[in-house]
Amino acid sequence: MGSSLPVAHSPILSYLKEQYNAALGEDSGAGPRGALRLRELQRLQPPDGVPIDFTHFPTLFVMDSNRDGLVDWHDLLDFAEFVQVVKRRYRHRDYEFRKRLKALCTLQVIALLQQPHGEDALIEWICKAVTDGNDTQHLIHSSTQQSGGLLSREALGWLFTILHIEELTDVGDEQAFFDLLQRVLEEQQTRQAAHRSVLCTSEEFDDLIPLSLIHHVLRVFIQSFRALSADVVRLAA
Repeated sequence: MGSSLPVAHSPILSYLKEQYNAALGEDSGAGPRGALRLRELQRLQPPDGVPIDFTHFPTLFVMDSNRDGLVDWHDLLDFAEFVQVVKRRYRHRDYEFRKRLKALCTLQVIALLQQPHGEDALIEWICKAVTDGNDTQHLIHSSTQQSGGLLSREALGWLFTILHIEELTDVGDEQAFFDLLQRVLEEQQTRQAAHRSVLCTSEEFDDLIPLSLIHHVLRVFIQSFRALSADVVRLAA
């Protein structure tokens, strides 16, 4: 992707198309409208010299240009153009390029957070990202749940992965993260039971977590993310 030609007119185009089609073809249920779920981007093999972390949520944010929790061919092509510009501009070794690319993607998230209601918009996108664009397999609506639905355990595992929770807290793995959310939910249910405002039934609680609780977790996460902004700005300069 270091060519001076636009990606759409360079030899890399056929490679990208081959990778994209192969990733779609691995699973007949891959993404609606011929798009990849964000977790499926890990099937892609970037060209040599272009290391990309497909579990880095700001990178996924930039790749998902229309913010629907999916990446279609046009999204991928636009991201490839962005990567080519970065590669040509900075010309770092692979490891340095990887850090620079992450920093530039992070700046785009920071820019969103500086806008009015930017935090709400980021939370909405992260929820789409982990539920495959609000797929009902991962965002389950319930007659007893009045706060936007319930997240599947698989969605929570992907949330743990892209936020790199283990690097920010002492929660070391997906199971520990899920257990922590369950404990918090149990405490909420105990407090609210007296007011007859139960978040979800005991059966639902076994494997699902209310979206309202995830929104709270994300607001806490974003506070930590903001605190890292100054370092990222210096790296991307």
